[in-house]
Amino acid sequence: MKMQHLYDKDIQKYTFDKSNCSSDNIEHINSCEVCKKVSESYLLLSRELKSQPEPELEFNLTELVLDRLAFSKKEPIYNYMLCLIIIMSLGAAFFTIYIFRDVFSNVFSTNITISNYFILSIAILISLFLGLDMYRSYYKKINMLKY
Repeated sequence: MKMQHLYDKDIQKYTFDKSNCSSDNIEHINSCEVCKKVSESYLLLSRELKSQPEPELEFNLTELVLDRLAFSKKEPIYNYMLCLIIIMSLGAAFFTIYIFRDVFSNVFSTNITISNYFILSIAILISLFLGLDMYRSYYKKINMLKY
């Protein structure tokens, strides 16, 4: 038998899950009046909590939350403008490349670093457009929550 009392977690394990409790702890609780009283108080507390009625709210919580969320029926004009700018930029880039395809093929065949810079600049532009789109989407979702 232990001379020290058990910790609360051990007493709770004994009270609510005896099958996973160690035999030393079971033996101690059966022989120690203080630990036995604590275990019984946990049982009483558990029964009392289970006997309490479920709380009922006097208001409709889902209705209050849905009222705070604003659902816009129409899309703002800047959403369409951003798409239009991206499409026009891509169209202008492809048109320029198509018109000057002979010049571009000569430039890329003679100097490798220029082609690398060209590819890098296109990658940066695409990353910028994607970043702006992600920021716009994030800003729209945050505004929907009405902080």
